[in-house]
Amino acid sequence: MTCKQSNQSHEKSVSKSFRGNRPFLAPIVVFFKSELNCFMQASHSILLVEDDADDRYIMHLAFTELTYTDHIKVFNTGEEILRYLHNLPDSSLYPALIVLDYNMPGMNGGEVLMRLKMDDALRDISIAMYSTGMSTMESKLKALGASYCFEKGHQIGDVYALAEKLKAIVEGEEVIEKK
Repeated sequence: MTCKQSNQSHEKSVSKSFRGNRPFLAPIVVFFKSELNCFMQASHSILLVEDDADDRYIMHLAFTELTYTDHIKVFNTGEEILRYLHNLPDSSLYPALIVLDYNMPGMNGGEVLMRLKMDDALRDISIAMYSTGMSTMESKLKALGASYCFEKGHQIGDVYALAEKLKAIVEGEEVIEKK
């Protein structure tokens, strides 16, 4: 069953349950429940933290080409992803992989990595770091708990290759970390 089919089925059941008291709430409840269900139905979810709008857009294009956009949720800052993770009602909703850009304003990727690894509930989530100049930081980030480190490419083809590697990671395939 696709997300769309599931949402239509869910919409009917929610509409029936809201007929009496507050029928005006039914569309709102359906929207939020279906959005959460669609995102979390995927057994291979990736949370991406990228502050640069152009990089987010290109990464989105890459995952679109891989027909994998339903499995991705994007955040602009480290603070946003931490807040999101702490507000999830159940650990079964945690992603298979978190992808962090290292160079971000405010809390950088290294700081987010440390906070994730210090949190008992979140420490087992696999983390992939990516940045320009990764070779100088890789050993430090791995020591802090990063599972993977990737060089941030400057060409669209590099971004597409990274998206393929990230998808392969959550699907359990072997991945070579270097460009």
